Amino acid sequence: MGVHRQGKPLKFWLHNSCTNAPEQGLAALPLTEQAQTELGSPGPGNDPYQYFRPSYTPTTPQNVTDFQKFVTAIGRAIGNISVHETGWQITNADIGNPVPYMECTTQDTCGGDIYIYQLATAHTWFYTGQPKMSWGTAGTCVIENYLLPKSCSH
Repeated sequence: MGVHRQGKPLKFWLHNSCTNAPEQGLAALPLTEQAQTELGSPGPGNDPYQYFRPSYTPTTPQNVTDFQKFVTAIGRAIGNISVHETGWQITNADIGNPVPYMECTTQDTCGGDIYIYQLATAHTWFYTGQPKMSWGTAGTCVIENYLLPKSCSH
């Protein structure tokens, strides 16, 4: 796939239980399982949950729409998690001003806002983009000052 770790290619795949496909055949990241959960819905009767399992290979307009939604969710999560990790890079840089609330877990520990990149765990909004996430005012100020020293005085 062109992705390597310590000189060895990483092998990612989407197991056939993740889609309605009769066989395996799609390379994907491990975030697929969580995306299925976050895009899923409550099930009827005794079936407590319906995981989002788009058909692969998509052959109908609805299959294409579902598959695009699935791949978009995986990409959005990769981006949001990368942004979170960037917060750690800035926090661990020796600048004397860490990004606030890194690894927060509740509204109280997150400065009143859980829709921030600093949140310790990926929730539905990491995959759906709703509601919109941000660094929060204090986090944004730290990042601005990291990139452009003394540009934010909040």
